[in-house]
Amino acid sequence: MQKSETILQNEIRAALSKYGKVYRMNSGIFRTFDGRFVRCGVRGMSDLLFVGNGYIAWLECKTDKGELTFEQAEFLKNMRELGHRASVVRSVKEALKIIKSEGEAEKMIKIDYKGLTESLIPEGQYEVVIKSAFLDATRGGTEFINVQFVVRNDVEQKYKNKYIFYQVWKKKEPSEQDKICEGFSSKQLFKLCQAVNIPAEKEFANLDAMLEELIGKPLLIGVKHGFYNDKKQENVSFMSVTEFPDCVHEFRKINSKLENKTEEIIINSDYLPFWFANLIYEEIRFYGIILKMKIDGIIPIFILEGKNVRQ
Repeated sequence: MQKSETILQNEIRAALSKYGKVYRMNSGIFRTFDGRFVRCGVRGMSDLLFVGNGYIAWLECKTDKGELTFEQAEFLKNMRELGHRASVVRSVKEALKIIKSEGEAEKMIKIDYKGLTESLIPEGQYEVVIKSAFLDATRGGTEFINVQFVVRNDVEQKYKNKYIFYQVWKKKEPSEQDKICEGFSSKQLFKLCQAVNIPAEKEFANLDAMLEELIGKPLLIGVKHGFYNDKKQENVSFMSVTEFPDCVHEFRKINSKLENKTEEIIINSDYLPFWFANLIYEEIRFYGIILKMKIDGIIPIFILEGKNVRQ
């Protein structure tokens, strides 16, 4: 069954409304309720007026068998001569073709992997500085020490300011020395300390004090690629003393608006996980910002100090 012009107009109006404004242009003579006759529009004026971004289009809707009147054909001709888009349309597809710029295709998101480069930093040696070193945990709850290296920007090398991550895991069968380091691999930790030139025999009161000492220290590392759970990743293959001990690397600021600002946020303890109950005082370092958390009765107070960590 062939569609009526009214149905076709409504379909076109719905489709074109995604790209601009569509107006139904009524024309002809109409009788008012009080018996008067009123003429609207001009003879032959098109059914629809589309207003796009910087242009307009006149569309005369016709069914497959519909024909233009002389006045309708003249109106379309006059509009085209004035530089407007104007045409008879018999389907939504034809209407869309008219309102789009010449050669403009339907805007769709098409996945294209051509030209993409690998996000991993290439294998090689890099002069880095330790941005942070802190206790962390996987989603499954496995604890590890998260060490974040940043490729130095005060040394002439590629991939400046790129992050490289290094993990120190707990030993399944910790030695006595590992147990002093809260079960983490003392060999990995001591190798890291050696690479940043922390003197031998130096003592730390606890693991946190040792990690604090590492922050801001430069060293030379090697990067190799490996696979874990079928996913390619960066691995730190070695750590050694830097060839450029005078480090003047400048860390990028995440948000300069946070500097010199202090804000207190009160959070109802009902919405906090159970482990907050044992929290007395803790510092969490996240991208160079210090968040201090304190317990005041049962309501913790978060104080955003907005200062950079050892930068």
